[in-house]
Amino acid sequence: HEGTWGGFWSGLLNLIVSLALLTLTVTGFYSWLRRWRRDHQVPQVTAGADILVAHASQTGTAARLAQATAHALEAGGEKVVLAPLGTLAPSELARFRLALILASTTGEGAIPDSALRFVKRLHTNMAAGAHFALLGLGDRSYAHFCGGAETLRSALLSAGGTEVVPLARANGDPSVTWSEWLSTLGQRLGLRYSSTS
Repeated sequence: HEGTWGGFWSGLLNLIVSLALLTLTVTGFYSWLRRWRRDHQVPQVTAGADILVAHASQTGTAARLAQATAHALEAGGEKVVLAPLGTLAPSELARFRLALILASTTGEGAIPDSALRFVKRLHTNMAAGAHFALLGLGDRSYAHFCGGAETLRSALLSAGGTEVVPLARANGDPSVTWSEWLSTLGQRLGLRYSSTS
């Protein structure tokens, strides 16, 4: 016995397992890199933009909804900037007439990792002059339903921000609550948007 268990089949099995592990490593790194780039991208500022659409996303749902929000507002004629919340300084919110923030919840009521940087930089009066509206994404089966959005809301209010419409909370599939939120923003704040975008 020379330690060649299974002969050819053993070598083939080792090769297949090695290739599978290599594939998992490469795809895992690629997934991490895409999320890191999304969370650290510099916002593209449209000339004269006065509405900020920001997202605090863990799995990508809030980011996709924020993108849909920006497209709907742009289709309605508004000038919009779309950005991950973690790339912004708290004082930047006051540069815009309105900041629309879509925030998911991770774990047992925590804010997404990418938004932690933003919240840690929030201090007294750093959000003074900022007018914001929040849409929280969550799941009622957890003890702290929309806890991430609640934490973000409290931090913004403590830092001098002004909430212009009450926090909207989406349970599970956010599409209906998101549509209602857009409608509320249109009715109360006069925001123009296209519901077909």
